[in-house]
Amino acid sequence: MKKKTLLRSIVVAVFCCMMILCFRTDVKAETGNYYIKVNKATNVITVYTHDDKPYTAFVCSAGYATPVGTFYTMNKYTWWILDGPSYGQYCTRITGSILFHSVWYYEQNKTTQSYVQYNKLGSLASHGCVRVTTSAAKWIYDNCPLQTKVIIFNGTANDDPLGKPAAIKVNSSVRMGWDPTDPDPNNTYATKNSQPRISVKSTKATAQYNGKFTPVEMTAYDSAGNQLSKAWIRTSGTVNTKKMGSYPVTYSLTDSFGRDASVTVTYTVGDASKATISGVRKEITKEYKSSVNLRSGVTAKNSMGTVLTDKVVTKVRKPGTKEYKGVKAETFKLNHTGTYRIMYYLKNPTNKLVTEEYMNIVVKDTKKPVIQSKDKFAAIQLSAGTSSVNYKKLISGVTAKLVSGKNMTSKISIKVTDPDGKVKTVSQNGSYKLAGAGTYTVRYYCSNPEKSLKTGKYLVAEKKRKLVVAKKEPKPETPEDPGEVTDPEFPVEDPENPTNPTNPADPTNPTDPVNPTNPTDPVNPTNPTDPANPVNPTDPTNPMNPTNPTDPTNPVNPTNPTDPTNPAEPTNPVNPANPTNPTGTEPTAVSVSYALLVPTDESRTAGSVVDLRQNVILQTTTTMSDGTQRVTSTTEGIHYTVTYQFNANTLETDLMLAEGVELVIADSGTYRITYRYTDAQGKTTEQVRTITALPVQAAPVL
Repeated sequence: MKKKTLLRSIVVAVFCCMMILCFRTDVKAETGNYYIKVNKATNVITVYTHDDKPYTAFVCSAGYATPVGTFYTMNKYTWWILDGPSYGQYCTRITGSILFHSVWYYEQNKTTQSYVQYNKLGSLASHGCVRVTTSAAKWIYDNCPLQTKVIIFNGTANDDPLGKPAAIKVNSSVRMGWDPTDPDPNNTYATKNSQPRISVKSTKATAQYNGKFTPVEMTAYDSAGNQLSKAWIRTSGTVNTKKMGSYPVTYSLTDSFGRDASVTVTYTVGDASKATISGVRKEITKEYKSSVNLRSGVTAKNSMGTVLTDKVVTKVRKPGTKEYKGVKAETFKLNHTGTYRIMYYLKNPTNKLVTEEYMNIVVKDTKKPVIQSKDKFAAIQLSAGTSSVNYKKLISGVTAKLVSGKNMTSKISIKVTDPDGKVKTVSQNGSYKLAGAGTYTVRYYCSNPEKSLKTGKYLVAEKKRKLVVAKKEPKPETPEDPGEVTDPEFPVEDPENPTNPTNPADPTNPTDPVNPTNPTDPVNPTNPTDPANPVNPTDPTNPMNPTNPTDPTNPVNPTNPTDPTNPAEPTNPVNPANPTNPTGTEPTAVSVSYALLVPTDESRTAGSVVDLRQNVILQTTTTMSDGTQRVTSTTEGIHYTVTYQFNANTLETDLMLAEGVELVIADSGTYRITYRYTDAQGKTTEQVRTITALPVQAAPVL
């Protein structure tokens, strides 16, 4: 029996060789719509179109003897006898004895396929031919004409763009039967569940007008129920997104069993997207109390080009709030510091889809702070002998704030300039050592912590005032005690024949001298005893009002006294005390009064300019201890406020004006300028001036 089988094999082999020689041809030209690549190492056949796109793939079984190279198909056979003998269905000759054919059959009968060999698909198993499923063999037989190019190579899985299809396994306990992939309608495996399919969520879809086309999601399965990659799916039909309308697109595949599946999806091109809002900046910075045009540069349209700018709704969320509020006006006043959040809202009228864009507006107060004082920076008066003044004293009543209202008092710095021009900073916890009496200049500085939006620099406010340290008043001089008068009974030397003394009449009984009036607190000296016989008095003429009573002890001998030997004792000698207004003593101030001299009320034509400080004088009258008055005039220390009335309604009350500000007269109304001066003791003097605005008279028509 074995000998018979061996003999039969030899006969078949010889027959095959003869047939190969008979059918060998030289093929040079490539034909058909496809070419085939066989990856011998992975046992995968990939079919390509001539533009090198993979079309379909089949699992196969090559052999160690399968040649490598480029070949062109030579012959085709519905059935062909193989080794064994055995039989292959739908055979296509590649080269020599190498064929594409189905897994072999025991007989030339579709029900006799070897199931053992079928389950080897996907691995090296042949004697050199390329085995495939019956459906794959039939597809090559039907779609690849003679002279189709075939490339056989040893590659990797990366060389299989469609991957390696799964092979259907059959019951190997059964020796033979139908190929599960055989398209014959009599095939017992041919059921509805053994067909490939392409699954989509819907056969209707939309595409964005003038946008990028994206196909619907889909999943492909082969006849065995194995999921296939999207590379298996072929597309027929296109979608033009630049033109509105409906476009059918067919998706199809041929699985490794040679079975086909397809599905058609209809795409409708229209406006399927949100409208677009352009020109919205992410963030801008603005000055406090400034205005901004929220719609400037903002435009909107949908994908079809329809302009929708006027459909944009603007909403604002102010700093420190959570709610957005609609704003109709384009110009918006920024009355708060912080960050405004601006929303631009648009609903596309074609599909009701909503678009939102946002912008931040950062509002900063970068202007100079406002420095104020309760006493309007009146001079600080310090008594004589004051040695120092501390920061607390200098800052008393002084405040600073930003234009937006933020308190900046704690940020005030103080510098003092002494009478010699030397400048020193006074720390907040320190004091300033005074150099003595005189006038000092105190300057207050406060910087805005935000840089100016225009200059990029920090802006600093400055205010100044005077600090006056009084001089020490000199003490009144006290006349000296004339001491004890020398006994005239014993003169130092006798006068030699003095002649004609001036008015020495009756020296025996000298009369009481008239007491001088208005002495400046002189101390009464003790009356000298024994004034008889005074020696040599100097110039006894006019003893009234002696100028300098100091040192009366040794008077110069008078010339020619009459009988100077034994003068009678004088009862009341000239009292040197109580001189009037001794030399070197200044009168002191008794009282001070102030008067403000301002221009009289007047009328001014609308548009004219008034310098509120012009011709305004502070007149100070000081009454002295001697009854005299001293009058001085100055412009220092005068402060003023302005009240403007129109139609009996106060438009702006107590408007503080900086020094030197010129007032522009409006076309109507009344200005009341109140001038005030407050001295160091808190006494206030006030005067009011009225300016009435007159409307400009129209020129007469001639």
